[in-house]
Amino acid sequence: MDKYSVLLDTIKYLKELKKRLIVLEDQNEKTKTESSVVLTKVGLNNDDNSLSCDESNDCVVGLPFQVEARVLEKYMLIRIQCQEHKGFLVKIMVEIERFQLFIVNNSVLPFGDYILDITIIAQVQTISLYL
Repeated sequence: MDKYSVLLDTIKYLKELKKRLIVLEDQNEKTKTESSVVLTKVGLNNDDNSLSCDESNDCVVGLPFQVEARVLEKYMLIRIQCQEHKGFLVKIMVEIERFQLFIVNNSVLPFGDYILDITIIAQVQTISLYL
């Protein structure tokens, strides 16, 4: 192998690396728009207006839970760890849809005897107005 072919191969390789660098930088810029929120509470107070309770509904008051939400472009990843409670998943889904989010996928896994690990992927719905 002569010096000319080594230099030629090196130049080609450097050009490929430069292209890959540009692609990776573009991907990095897209992921910088990602935001994340983690909320951990020991429980909800009865004064909290976001939870409506009456005699016919079971309420989740005083139970520990953790909520993590990540947003990337028009998708949202919601992860909830809470104590198992009858009908709680349905209430969560209804609340998510109230915020104009379309549920793409969800999974519920038991963690121990009384803890649920709920993972939901939702997409922001686009509202179109016809005049």
